[in-house]
Amino acid sequence: MAINNWKIWEWLGFKKLDSKEDVDADVDAISTYLTDVHYDVEELLKEFKRLSKLRSEGHILTDSRARVENIRKQIELYDQLLLRFENYSSDAEINAIRVKNIAGVYMADAEKHKLYSLLDKMKHESRWYFDW
Repeated sequence: MAINNWKIWEWLGFKKLDSKEDVDADVDAISTYLTDVHYDVEELLKEFKRLSKLRSEGHILTDSRARVENIRKQIELYDQLLLRFENYSSDAEINAIRVKNIAGVYMADAEKHKLYSLLDKMKHESRWYFDW
């Protein structure tokens, strides 16, 4: 059993911080991210095509020096790709957290305003709990 499930932290006097979500700011941030994703994906696709071209050239080369140079170029390009993809992945994860927090705000609002039929529907649908 995980230590967080034992509520030992509460027994020791630590309290869970309530986070206040700014839905409007999160929606704006997600919208901005979604407009920028197109450019990020476009650049990533170009770089992956360059890598694919280098790999196909590497299969044709017979000179050992040329092969070593080709592999060096592939590794350098892949290093750049890893950095770009890591940034892209981090942005996607951050915005997924924002989407999840917004869903929590709406569920709390539905309970607060006694929209029980909507709340019941939300609780039975896995997309509100992000069980994709």
